[in-house]
Amino acid sequence: MPAYCSAVDSLKSAAAQLKDSGSVSAIIPSITKVYSTGEMAIAAVKTAFVSQTAALKSSLTSLYNSVKQLTSSSTRASALQQLPSEATAVKTAAAQFVAATKCG
Repeated sequence: MPAYCSAVDSLKSAAAQLKDSGSVSAIIPSITKVYSTGEMAIAAVKTAFVSQTAALKSSLTSLYNSVKQLTSSSTRASALQQLPSEATAVKTAAAQFVAATKCG
């Protein structure tokens, strides 16, 4: 098993937990965790799996940026509308990334 598989497994677990978060206060820690584990997994695979890595990084960045907008009352409503589709995009990108790595 490649050395990066533990980081990939952590990402897989964190991405699966996104669906279990019901409220804004509950989803923020889940998103923060999936973002950090995603960054670690991307770093662990280095330059392998380029297209999957790019898709994962893009979807993580979009989701994380929306979370940052939740702190402002002027952008909160828009960010809340974007979260479900962005969370789905992260889960899809994470699943494709995991499949490409053949870790999970």
